[in-house]
Amino acid sequence: MKKTTYLILLLLFSYSVYGQAPMGINYQGLALDEEEKPIRNKEIGIRISILTSSIEGATIYAEQHQVETSSFGLFNLTIGKGESQNGDFSQIEWGKAPKFLKLEIDKSGRQNYKLLGVTQFLSVPYALYAEKTKNNLIAGKGIKLDGDSLINSLPDQEIQITGSGSTEVSGSYPYFNIYTKDSIVTSDIDSTNEIQYLSYENNRLSLSKGNSILFPQPDSFWHYKNQDIIFTLNRKLGLGTASPSSRLHIEDNTTGLDSNRYFITLDNKSIDYGSAVGVKLHSGSSGSTTVLGHHSSSYGNLSLADFGQVMSTGKGLILRAYSTNGILSFQTGINGPESYEWMRLSNDGNLGIGTMSPQAKLQVTDGDIYIENIDKGIIMKSPNGNCWRVTIDDNGDFVKNQITCP
Repeated sequence: MKKTTYLILLLLFSYSVYGQAPMGINYQGLALDEEEKPIRNKEIGIRISILTSSIEGATIYAEQHQVETSSFGLFNLTIGKGESQNGDFSQIEWGKAPKFLKLEIDKSGRQNYKLLGVTQFLSVPYALYAEKTKNNLIAGKGIKLDGDSLINSLPDQEIQITGSGSTEVSGSYPYFNIYTKDSIVTSDIDSTNEIQYLSYENNRLSLSKGNSILFPQPDSFWHYKNQDIIFTLNRKLGLGTASPSSRLHIEDNTTGLDSNRYFITLDNKSIDYGSAVGVKLHSGSSGSTTVLGHHSSSYGNLSLADFGQVMSTGKGLILRAYSTNGILSFQTGINGPESYEWMRLSNDGNLGIGTMSPQAKLQVTDGDIYIENIDKGIIMKSPNGNCWRVTIDDNGDFVKNQITCP
């Protein structure tokens, strides 16, 4: 029985306030199975926990949701509005210590949760923070707290600004002009010595004459660049797409017959004895590999020079047309009218040479079968189970000899 695990890809995480408390945080996710296909139109269980201080910190709030995925595998929920299992969402001290989101999923919706991961809240929901801290505010001199409002309790106070020496003050509240009659003398007449240069390295922005800012390291090392490059939290790299569906997903909309159709190019410039290039594939612990490669024209074994190659060090190779009507076509020549198909293996197991529609297990059209060794021929099995090899003699007459069946 195939075991299925479910994954969650975070798509949208936003803060929203629903009037007064209780408030919530919108969360949208995409449920994927182990083949990374969307889990469509299925009820699943989601458990949300909020931890304090670290990814292994104490659980200060936990809740569970029963959600229905859409036809695309998407689901939505509001953190803070689920079935509470621990703590009070409205009492979370957002301003004290870092907070972390722990996510668990139950594929069957029957309380069998599996941990998917823990991630930090990198920003504090402002409305939640304000809701929790508003009752702890203390008014200073001249300030009055009235519900959610700050009021100047000492308006229209007299302001007096007096100049001294050569400095004069003119105008009236709230507009004043302050100026001096004396010239300002400075020995610094260089207009370029204030110029500094910015540099950025290892998340640190620095000025050439000192001072720098270290930016926090995000959970994911790569992010959007012109909406074309992204490295997701579940280790998927997308080029030309913001939603990679595999470890490496390259997407474009290239038309025509030019070289832009080739999305990956490997080029070994070496011309030495063993010059070649390839992609090596390996899985499991056996140590065997499969290589898709190309030999250079200077390759040492001249019979293989300038040849492409598919090679496996394992038990064999599988060439499979994964379709009910799939075929294997063997061709030579370039694309277009100069391309020739010489052999075809049809979906019913018939092999045709010189024909695209073989009607028997082996059909040769417009060609000969050449058997050079006179001791070899065609082996046929009679109805009684005996095997016979049919050859010819020097006069071209057929000769049959009984042999042990292969």
